[in-house]
Amino acid sequence: MTIRPILCGFMVLALAAPVSLVAQEALESAQQDEPEIRTSPILNEQTLRRDIETAGFYELIAWLEGLNQSTAGDRNALAGRLLGYYGLAEEPILEDESTPLVIDSATRTRYFTLDEIDESYVRLSGGVTLTLRDDERDVTHQIVADEVTYNQDLNVLSASGDVIYILDRGGTIERFTGAALTVQLDDWDGAFVHGVTERARTIEGEEVDFSFAGSYITRSSDDVVVMEDGRVTSSTAKPPNYEIHADKIWVLSPGEWGLRNAYLYVGRVAIFYFPFFFRPGNEFFFNPSVGVRDREGRFIQTTTYILGEPEEPESAFSFLQIAEEEGAGGEHKIEGLYLVPDEESDLAPEDSGAVLRILTDIYTKLGAYVAIDGTIPESGVLNNLEVYLGLGMSRHIYPGQGSTYTPYHLMDGEAVTSWNATQIGSVRVPFRFGLGLSAALRGQGYTVSGDVTLFSDSRFQKDFDRRTEQIDWLGLMGQGTPVPEPGLVTSYEWALRGSLTPQVQALNPWLQRVQLQNASIVLRWREESLPEPSEEEGYQTPQEELVWEADGSPETGFFYPDTLQLPNVSGIISGQILRLSSSSAPDGDLESPPESDLRPPWTAESFEPLGPEEYLRLPAPPGAMPPPPIPELWNASVGYTFTPSGLLENTFNSAGWEEAADVDYSLEYSAASGRVGGTLPMALNLLSNAIGLTGSLAMSGQYRTVYNRAGTMEDVAWTSLLQQAYSYSSANATGNMALRVSPFTGSRLWSSSTVSYSLNLLLYQFRYEPLDPAELEALGIEGLEETGPPTHTEWIDWGDESFVRSHQVQLNAVLDVLSGQAVRLTADLPPRALRFVGQLDFGLSPVAISVASGLLQEEDAAGVKSWAYQPITSAQALLLGELGQIQNQISYDWDQDNGAYKFAYNNASATIGPVGAQFEWRSAEEFKFESAGEDWDNDGIAGERWISVSALDDQGNPILQPLPTRAAVTVNLSSELEPMWRSRLLLGGTLTSSWSMNLLRYTESSLSFGLKTNVEITDFLSLSFSSQSMNTQSYVYVESLAEGVGRERRSLVVDLLKSFNFFSTDQKHRTDSAFNLQQIQVNATHNLEDWDLEISYSGRPEIIEVLNLETPEADDTRRVYDWQSSLEIVLQWRAIRELSSNLQADNRTGSDAVTTGSPWDLTFGSDS
Repeated sequence: MTIRPILCGFMVLALAAPVSLVAQEALESAQQDEPEIRTSPILNEQTLRRDIETAGFYELIAWLEGLNQSTAGDRNALAGRLLGYYGLAEEPILEDESTPLVIDSATRTRYFTLDEIDESYVRLSGGVTLTLRDDERDVTHQIVADEVTYNQDLNVLSASGDVIYILDRGGTIERFTGAALTVQLDDWDGAFVHGVTERARTIEGEEVDFSFAGSYITRSSDDVVVMEDGRVTSSTAKPPNYEIHADKIWVLSPGEWGLRNAYLYVGRVAIFYFPFFFRPGNEFFFNPSVGVRDREGRFIQTTTYILGEPEEPESAFSFLQIAEEEGAGGEHKIEGLYLVPDEESDLAPEDSGAVLRILTDIYTKLGAYVAIDGTIPESGVLNNLEVYLGLGMSRHIYPGQGSTYTPYHLMDGEAVTSWNATQIGSVRVPFRFGLGLSAALRGQGYTVSGDVTLFSDSRFQKDFDRRTEQIDWLGLMGQGTPVPEPGLVTSYEWALRGSLTPQVQALNPWLQRVQLQNASIVLRWREESLPEPSEEEGYQTPQEELVWEADGSPETGFFYPDTLQLPNVSGIISGQILRLSSSSAPDGDLESPPESDLRPPWTAESFEPLGPEEYLRLPAPPGAMPPPPIPELWNASVGYTFTPSGLLENTFNSAGWEEAADVDYSLEYSAASGRVGGTLPMALNLLSNAIGLTGSLAMSGQYRTVYNRAGTMEDVAWTSLLQQAYSYSSANATGNMALRVSPFTGSRLWSSSTVSYSLNLLLYQFRYEPLDPAELEALGIEGLEETGPPTHTEWIDWGDESFVRSHQVQLNAVLDVLSGQAVRLTADLPPRALRFVGQLDFGLSPVAISVASGLLQEEDAAGVKSWAYQPITSAQALLLGELGQIQNQISYDWDQDNGAYKFAYNNASATIGPVGAQFEWRSAEEFKFESAGEDWDNDGIAGERWISVSALDDQGNPILQPLPTRAAVTVNLSSELEPMWRSRLLLGGTLTSSWSMNLLRYTESSLSFGLKTNVEITDFLSLSFSSQSMNTQSYVYVESLAEGVGRERRSLVVDLLKSFNFFSTDQKHRTDSAFNLQQIQVNATHNLEDWDLEISYSGRPEIIEVLNLETPEADDTRRVYDWQSSLEIVLQWRAIRELSSNLQADNRTGSDAVTTGSPWDLTFGSDS
């Protein structure tokens, strides 16, 4: 809650001119007043009448019972009886148009007059609660205090003793507390003594409660609030861990406030000083931004909006949000340097989205820049319009001492400066420029868009587009994030694009779609760099030296036209040639639907309830049933699709353009290419789609040619272009047909069963044959241009498999019962190799079984044909629902020599909850391990030690045996424990592990172990740890396997614990362990009330190159593993996110490291 809205809320109390005082004991309290205080008879009469008028019904009854008067009648009668008892004439009750002030509670009421100053008072004491409701503004004010005094003559309200002021704005409640409150109800001058208020601020998505306090707070009649000895903090500690202490805080208007002599205290130490800070409530009309950069120097950037408004900026200091800000909507006018609301304007604010702004920048080193930037969004046929025009006057920047830059260059002992210029053809102009124009039109059936970009040099955006529209206060203080630097512009294009879709409904279905999908003209520009003078030649002119000695001179390159596409078009035409069906009939023959007594429920009319005799009436006899719908016996259709496209591209002859003046727009060569495709789809369906025949004829061709050869083009390059054009040119025609029969469409059990036949043919193809170098040399360029390379044309040959791409018949017998049963037979027909494949699917939940095999006709080199049996494969699955599943795959291959099937492989896998397992058998060779001798090292075995011991057949090939080949197990456990320690402690973790082993050569094994843990202690600590380890020697934990390779058995648990022993000085445990730590990550965040201490550590082994210390003079290096790690410590202020301190350290080494152990390098980050 801000201070100004609370104080300004009291001005609503001015409407309470007739102060209503309601209390059950009012009369008794008035009679018990001190006798020495003189009371006015007029005051007694007025207050007595007001007490009667504001008393409730039961209060009036109690009052009359105390006077022994009758209590009969309604409230008006009771009030009139009391008025008559006291001799007061009844007055007509008028509706009080003022805002009522109601006393909700008060122990004592006292009325008195001070004769010395002739002022009348009403004093309420003892738990006083006053409520003022303003229905017009939907605001409710409430004051709670030990004592409230109202001066009727001066119209002053004073409250003291634990004052609480509550403001309810339509359900949003704000609360203010103080020692004392005094307010003048006429002009609303007021003051709080020792006032405190709280308000929540959202800082980077986190809500933080701030408190605002002042020893003395005043408000003037013109709504200016001044807080003496103001204090701002979000710390809940007593005393606060930090606070902002200002001699004065001014709140001048919504969003407009200032500070004087403000200090930021941490504890009792002042660490930051604001001599003065002012936040204007109205924005500058030119949106200034100031700063300093090494290269450009000091700068001021201004952005003036002619149309539209800038985006709402984030506060530079999120914690300095003293006063609420009002929205910036509505009409504005310029007063001085500010945009202020135009109260006289009757125009309603309209946000069309249009933006037009003027950019003006000045740099002390670089120069000046001015631009116009505008955007008009979608409006009618105008889909979008963007305009940009920028001019810059800049000078060369030269490297200075260290990382500094200067606009001056020493020539012959004299400091000179050089302004940039732009070469436009043969004219040299003393400025740089940028131009952008983008527009799009969209109407019914057409779109047109254009895009033109033009820059004087590639550095224009890099130099002038690095700007903001607000002052970067943190940047001026050395904090904050710098504005990203734009990159170089090395190419751009001028483009005009369009599309056209005319309406052809009148020609439907013969012509369904005609569309010019793309029609474009594109001119592409590229940058060419000027040749830099060599050291031997040196600079020929002083201007050359000024250009090439500069840091990134814009005069070292120029843009030239690269290619021109004129035009690039593509379109599509489609429709139907024929559409017939058995249900087709002329429009006049269509029968109208029979009339029905049914009507929609919303058309029902009201009716009278049925009488008894109507209830006994029998229903009318049913009429004739409507005939069933007649099925469509047949339908047929023939369509067409035509897709042409073409491109004419010209490439400019830029080889000889060494500077901008050389650009003469001459062409190097031109290329024309086109492509056309056509498809005739056909379909015939019989007996309600029980029989379906589909087919299509497709033709496509593409062609490319090159011409307009420049005289400077070499023969090799031209020959290459000709060959590319010929290799692109080709044509082909294809056809396909598919017949599908569904004989049991009327059966619920067999409806998915089908018999199908398909054929896919290559009917024709044309292409140019490629030429080898000898043929190309014999043909020559002239022959290549006139006749081209030899062509290759082929028509369909039924005996050639390359023309019959697919020829197949398929039978699917599907029984929709239980989990689905199916028999599928597929046959590949001549001229393709005969092949028969069968598959049987059986399902009985939760079991599913599938078996498949086939027969293939093969032909050897002598042309002898024989049949080869395909492998028999079977897959079985047992589905266990959420618990998991068990799967098995088995395969048998046909042994041609023995004339029988033999085992190929079996793969079994299971997933039960968090555990998965896999076991595999294969027909494989058998291996035996030979003695390793003394060549063992920690990484395992040096060299190959396994040899095959399988018997050999007659051809010398090893005889394969069914052997277990691989085993694997995975575990994935995750758990979140129930909150402990009064729900303050949260624990969770994840353990992932996987193991796999080659059972033929069991030294080829791997065991991975991953661990993640999370510890959360509310308002104290958040800790996370993750690690990943890898072990390639898991066999050493099994005694028989370890002994088989001559190694000692190890303990898995001990080995794992050793890998985490980071505290041993010689790291021997980690070296001895077979577990290699792949990565480790530790993150901890410690809550320090108003600060967060974040510590993160990460490390992993990396291969680095180090010098061989035995022969350092030979520059000999070797690759070794080294533990590379980094540590970061960040102290982040929660309330003031802009201020933080961080420390980074790492021991990362480069390729030139001398030893594997490198010192830690410390890096200090942003530190306030």
